[in-house]
Amino acid sequence: MAVVYAQDPIIDPVGSCVGHRGDRVKAIVKQLSGEFVDIIRWSNSIEHFISNSLGPLGARKVTLDHETGRALVTVDPSAARPSNSNPVRVRLASKVSGWEIFLVEI
Repeated sequence: MAVVYAQDPIIDPVGSCVGHRGDRVKAIVKQLSGEFVDIIRWSNSIEHFISNSLGPLGARKVTLDHETGRALVTVDPSAARPSNSNPVRVRLASKVSGWEIFLVEI
């Protein structure tokens, strides 16, 4: 998982890393022998950052418990169910955000 940010609001940092038709990220994946690469947009707001890091899981709301360091993320059940990568994505999002993340379906 790579976290990217651009100071210039005109620049799309994720698109810049992915490249035209995915050429840049495909070259990196090839160098990594097919390892999965997920590029997420940095945000100073931890709620937005956690939502961005969960990507296609469809985070609708992020509620933080600052005392326990836990984030309760409300997700769309149709987006959250079928993928085998969901536990991996949640684990990685927890690592990059520093918050213990729990998904709750609405």
